[in-house]
Amino acid sequence: MPIVRWSPSVPLSQREQFLVGRMVRTGKLFAFLRKSRHQLFDDAFQAELEAMYADSVGGKPPVAPALLAMVILLQAYTRASDAQAVELSIVDARWQMVLDVIGEDESPFSQGALSAFRRAPNGARTLVPSRASCDMTPAPTCPRAPCPSRKSQ
Repeated sequence: MPIVRWSPSVPLSQREQFLVGRMVRTGKLFAFLRKSRHQLFDDAFQAELEAMYADSVGGKPPVAPALLAMVILLQAYTRASDAQAVELSIVDARWQMVLDVIGEDESPFSQGALSAFRRAPNGARTLVPSRASCDMTPAPTCPRAPCPSRKSQ
């Protein structure tokens, strides 16, 4: 089966405009990815992602590599496992907006597709680092020091 190219819509729908408007203080990356996905995953980059795969004769229909790369970006941002990513693509409006599947009842990918994308020769590990290679440790928290201007009671 030939590789499918991801071609998400460019203009924001009314629902997407509403969601992006809610992301002024939090979720800015979701808004950025939605507004910029067609530029981030242009034809040249999609061709590079598609080159990782050989055409297959049987099996499930292939998932667009650019969509899977976007999922990995969302996973890194939200620290979601593969299983959580599948679920979030169904129940989280922000994920659905970025992946261009608002209102869909099924995930556009499976855990297996994500795993295969990461294992592709010369693939996702070189173009989109796996979550394991990213520094995902949270920033250290500082214990709150007493304010010097306040008097101890």
